[in-house]
Formats: sequence, C-alpha cells, structure tokens
Amino acid sequence: MIRARHLSHPFRSMAAVRRQVAQYLWMRQLAAYFTRRYGADPRFDLQSVKAGFASRHDNMAEDFDALRRISTAYRLAIEQQSGAPRAYEPTAWWNEIQQTSLRPAMSALQRGDLHALSEMYGNFYRDPCSAGLIYVPYWIRKARFEEAIKSAPAGCYLGEALDRIEHWSEMTGGHFSVADLSSPGVGNPFGAFVEGTLVTPDATYHHYCAQRVNGLLGTEGATVAEFGGGFGAMAHYLLRDRPGVTYLNFDLPESIALSSYYLMRSFPHLTFLLFGEKPWNGKVPAGVDVVLMPVFEMEKISVRTIDVSFSSHSISDLSDEVAQGYLRIIGQATRDCLLIVGSETRIRAIEESVCLGNEHLKLVRTQPMKWNRIRTPKAVEMESLFRICDTN
Repeated sequence: MIRARHLSHPFRSMAAVRRQVAQYLWMRQLAAYFTRRYGADPRFDLQSVKAGFASRHDNMAEDFDALRRISTAYRLAIEQQSGAPRAYEPTAWWNEIQQTSLRPAMSALQRGDLHALSEMYGNFYRDPCSAGLIYVPYWIRKARFEEAIKSAPAGCYLGEALDRIEHWSEMTGGHFSVADLSSPGVGNPFGAFVEGTLVTPDATYHHYCAQRVNGLLGTEGATVAEFGGGFGAMAHYLLRDRPGVTYLNFDLPESIALSSYYLMRSFPHLTFLLFGEKPWNGKVPAGVDVVLMPVFEMEKISVRTIDVSFSSHSISDLSDEVAQGYLRIIGQATRDCLLIVGSETRIRAIEESVCLGNEHLKLVRTQPMKWNRIRTPKAVEMESLFRICDTN
C-alpha cells in the first residue's frame, strides 16, 4: 500500500499521483508474474540484481589524451553544425535533452574540462550524460543506484532480463551463451548477473543487431556504417566478434563524443579517426579501423564504399522528408544492403517512400520485433532489410 503522505504532497498534481499509483500497481503485478514464471529457476535470485547494481566506477577513465581528442572533435563539430543543412539538426526531443540532462557534459566538452569529462564518462551508465541512450527503469530514476533494491523492482528487472535472454536465444538460434553478452566494463555499467555474466539493460538487443549485421557481411574484410549508433553498444559486439571489420558511425555530436570514449576505451589497439583529425573525403584512410563523424558528414561518403548500413531507431524516427534524404545518400554509398529497425508505423512509412522514390533500395524482408514486449507491450517494432540495386 502507498502511504497517504505520498499522496498528499502539496506540490504534486493529481495526474502525477495517478501515474505514480499506476506505475506502482503495474510493478507489483509484473513482479508477481515473474515470480510465478521464474520462481523455480535458479537464475531468479534477486541478489543478482543487487550485485549487478553495485558501483564499478571506471578507474581507467582518466585517459586524457583520448578525452582531449574527443573534446577537440566535438568543438569543431558544433562550430560547423550551424552551417550544415537543416536535415541534420537535432530533433525537438534531442534539443530538450540537450537543455537538461546533457548540459554538464556539453559544457565540459566545450571548455575542454578533461577532469569533469572523465568523471562523467567514467560513470556514464549512471550519469545524465548518457540520457536518451541507455534504458533506465523509472524506479531507478527515483532513487540512487547505491540504495538497496527492494524486492518488487528487483523482481521486475530480473524477470525482464530473463525474458529478453530467452527471446535473444530464440532470435539467434541458440548459437550463443550468456557469456557472449558480456560488456567491457567501461562507464560503470549496471544490470543483473546471469550465469556469472553482468547483463546490461539492452545487451541482448545490441548483441542481436551486431550478429544480424555480421551475418550480412561477406567472408573478407568489410565496411559497416551505422547511422545513429548511440554510445556504441552494437559497435562493441561487432568489433569484438568480427576482427578486421571497418566501422563508421554518423550521429549527433554529443552521441559521437560518448561513443568515441566507449569504443576507444574498449578497443585501445584499434586506430580511430575523429572529426577534424584528417581531411575526410568520404573514404576510410588506410590503417584506420573506426571512423566517428557528426551526422552532417554522411553527405561525403563515397559511392559504394559501405558493404552494410544499419540504423536502429534513428532514421526511422525522422520525418518522411528528412528520412528520404538520408536514404538517398545511404542507397548510393552502400554496396550490399541496409538494415533498419524502428516502430511499425515509421518502418511502414519508410518502406512506402522507398518503394515509391528510391531506385537504389529494394525491400527484401520485414519482420516484427519483440524486444520490448514487457516494457511497452502495445508498441510494435519492425525490422526491414533492403538490398542495393545498382542502377548504373
């Protein structure tokens, strides 16, 4: 029962109270459901959630040479973004995040405050600098990570983690073990320990996407471009499991900065190219493994230099007009195929616009996705695969 003092707070609107009550009741029901479903499963141990949320701050975060490169590239991207076409401007949603959660990180990047940046990035899983890029349950947002997790929220979190692992196993044909979901430990990640592995919130989805992209590549060294790569989670699995692949990511400057940190810390043996470090003529320079660029630089990608292009909830979230512009560039730059994930409504709209107006892309297959069947059961996601049609 929710105590009356929570309901009678003078500064809370009744709408906020109703939302809190609904969330509380839903969480209790979900916890009871997972207890019935997994109660006999030895993995359903709530202590694994408490252990998974314990702090593991990134003690090696003070890589000031890398942070200096990231800050310099960010400032240059911000300077040139103002002169870029409007299609590459942040969405209203991202503008709101910039004005709230991202302000401290943006300030540190602009000022070149490497100490402040190392503190935020070394803890980015739990810091606002990753807002919009990492799923954090609402009940965590209301409390501190260090606080003990009560049984109902822990049961919800662990139950969903096990459900997603089951779905991941189905989607990948059972070819992988839970150990394959391990992360590099960069950024103080949180999650649940399952079979001895810390499984972060969306590890199953990111690993699946990496394996889908990997499966579309040929046997030789290949080049993959991601449009809207977030903090680099999919890229981590791809680069880890496909040695020799060349990876490019085009995203907004704040996301590129964070993904640069995550991937450079995860793969110190690879060679990275950040914005402004060398002239970018649309081709990957010899000896470079990873290219991380602001999104407006995608216009420079040379024709047929990318083997597989990928986008998850990025291109699909743009307006029809802007998405069509992105797809025209991608269709010309890609050799083999394009894989897109997004909401059913937006994916259907993209499919229709591609079929009507993009001579380079041909729809091959569409399938529903069920990764968020617990979090948002009414929301339907789709995955669409397009093949490249050479019109020359």
